[in-house]
Amino acid sequence: MVRVFIAAVALTVFVAAPSPAAADSEASPNAYVVTAKGGRYYLKMTPTGKRFYSRPYKGAGFVYKVSRRGRDKLVWKMRGWWAFQTHLSHDGNYVVRIGDWPRGRGPSDKHLAIAFYKRGKLLAKYSTKQLIRDHSKVPTTVSHYFFKKKVHGFMPYSHMFEITMVDGVTYRFDARTGKIRSTRPLVQLKPVTP
Repeated sequence: MVRVFIAAVALTVFVAAPSPAAADSEASPNAYVVTAKGGRYYLKMTPTGKRFYSRPYKGAGFVYKVSRRGRDKLVWKMRGWWAFQTHLSHDGNYVVRIGDWPRGRGPSDKHLAIAFYKRGKLLAKYSTKQLIRDHSKVPTTVSHYFFKKKVHGFMPYSHMFEITMVDGVTYRFDARTGKIRSTRPLVQLKPVTP
């Protein structure tokens, strides 16, 4: 009876004991398509290279105009990067790139939060350190941290793009320039120009 009791206690302690933290698992890059509001344009993002876990990810993007007949028309393309999340403007001219899940314990000048492109040419980019004002509100995992709360995307048929960071600050950008047009609450920042 005592052996059964000791075995039960040992099992309970083993099951109830906190388990060591597991390492975070990153998704592999895959090809995907994003449509612009209105559906007249779409962006196809394709990763390249054999080493999918080496960052930053390499790849290419192709913007197409939907055709009424026959093949869709390639409007423009870009090369050199790939991201898990991108947004295309309603007129097919601007791409907004959202930074991938950053490795580390908190915001850094080396970690991309958001970048703006016109027909493949970089207009402006912002780091996680630039956009997150209150670093104490940044949730972390074993090897990564979160920087965005919600990506609102493009405003309907507009070039204004909104994103809310984990500290609750919402930024409205003009995708045509990459400049911040407004913040809630008010914050003054300047982009890193290419």
